[in-house]
Amino acid sequence: MKKSSDGNKIALGVAFGVVFGIVLGVAFDNVGLGIALGIAFGAGAGSEMQKNDSSSQKNQISDKVAEAMAGKIKFDAEQHRKNRDSHNYIKMNNEEE
Repeated sequence: MKKSSDGNKIALGVAFGVVFGIVLGVAFDNVGLGIALGIAFGAGAGSEMQKNDSSSQKNQISDKVAEAMAGKIKFDAEQHRKNRDSHNYIKMNNEEE
């Protein structure tokens, strides 16, 4: 199934709000006010659903993975420090400076 985009959540909320507003408007004999309130509440609910979806989708890594990555970076840095002089073909002596 296709993942809904951010705008679809608000539109879905507004659509349900209109339906709820019509029912509420008929019950209180004021359909115009019911639709307006339904749209307002539906847009608010859709916006809240959108906000909750985006905050729950943040990628987080475990502590074990973070430690492994930090260890690899540290190992690579130490190897680089050990090998940088052997790979540096352009060396200057203290007398040439």
